[in-house]
Amino acid sequence: DFLYVDPEKLSNYEIGAKTEWLDGRLTVNAAAFLIRIKDQQFSTVALINDVPQTAFQNIGKSDVEGFELDGRLAITDRWSAAAGIAYSSQEYTNDFAPTDANLIRLFDGESFKGKSAMSLPEWTGFASTQYVQPVAADMDLVLDGSVTYRGDSYADQANLATIPDITRVNLRASLDAKHWEV
Repeated sequence: DFLYVDPEKLSNYEIGAKTEWLDGRLTVNAAAFLIRIKDQQFSTVALINDVPQTAFQNIGKSDVEGFELDGRLAITDRWSAAAGIAYSSQEYTNDFAPTDANLIRLFDGESFKGKSAMSLPEWTGFASTQYVQPVAADMDLVLDGSVTYRGDSYADQANLATIPDITRVNLRASLDAKHWEV
């Protein structure tokens, strides 16, 4: 079952807007989407002629729906900020039952229906700011910081284990010249 796969078929519907406000100092982008996937491919590591190899199999259908919203504001000529949030939900919509022996044990007789793919968080987001201070001709001191969020996701195909959400904070200071950065 893993030696040949059909190509995936994708129907993607999206509506959105890219807007500009305050004489171009503020941009706001928004989009909502729906994706329908047929002949979805699934990969697993299988022993083929006693050699572990990544193998692919068509497992059926899934739907993905969500939205994205982000914006950027030039507070002053030197200081800017940005933020965004996104939601995406993916779910298998057919009753495909795994045929691989390891997956049969993992799924415990269940099918893919209603489950989500591994490593796909529903929620993500970010906020950032940057300040640029000229210090000499063609040289700037750049201070920036950001916070990113990645929601929890599934760690296995049967959706039994999760990878916890994570929030990261990054702070940075750099001296930027025309051809180098420290």
